Amino acid sequence: MMASNRYRLRHLAQSGNRGAEKSLALLDQTDKMLGVILLGNNLVNAAAATLVSVIAIKLFGEEKWALAAGTLIVTFAILVFSEITPKIVGATYADRIALVLTHILAPLLRLFYPLVWFINLFASGLGLLTVEDIVEEFVGEFTTSVPGPGRSLAWDDQGSAIVEGSRHLRDINRLLGLQFPLAGPKTLNGLILEHFQDIPDAGVSIRLTGVAIEILKTGERDVVTVRMFRPARRWACLVQSLQTGVSVASSPNLNGI
Repeated sequence: MMASNRYRLRHLAQSGNRGAEKSLALLDQTDKMLGVILLGNNLVNAAAATLVSVIAIKLFGEEKWALAAGTLIVTFAILVFSEITPKIVGATYADRIALVLTHILAPLLRLFYPLVWFINLFASGLGLLTVEDIVEEFVGEFTTSVPGPGRSLAWDDQGSAIVEGSRHLRDINRLLGLQFPLAGPKTLNGLILEHFQDIPDAGVSIRLTGVAIEILKTGERDVVTVRMFRPARRWACLVQSLQTGVSVASSPNLNGI
């Protein structure tokens, strides 16, 4: 679920895909969804360990070697079948699995909501756990960070600027004097993915609200960095006059550079 492409899911939801609609609804309440997943994950792990211990005692008695062997076996099984394999498969077929998994998670969320609510309230109230901590538990430590609003950003002498995809559009507008729309996606990455409905290749160029943008680097699920070119004055005047909350890039005459 966390590795799925939200922009592709949103496109499917707009086409009437019920699974995509449910997936987006779950992703909008990430803390509760991950609470259910963690709850189920820990229940299964604990039950597996207990079951193996009971079987080992039934078969071999309270022999230390039997309990040690049972512990090793269940550890290996959990590592392979509950950790490594599901993560690899999930990351490879994230969108496809999300559409199916949502039909299981949605009723589980309703069923276990009181317990999940207690866990979230307790953890966040004591400052012990955040949503980011839970996500990192499942998908690993974040490798990208959201730039802070104070990080410098300006046009260079050639009239271009290297901008991270995770930059907020509001910061870009303020620091570069641009007019990107703020009613939809909040980051540059979101705006670009909304335009393409997919991850563009590096080297692709587009024009959004009068700003020429060259894609420099992309990841598996996002645009990492782009190069922006300062718009000519005529473009700036046109964009300012057309500020109605709709991207100028929607015009077929403005898509190419």
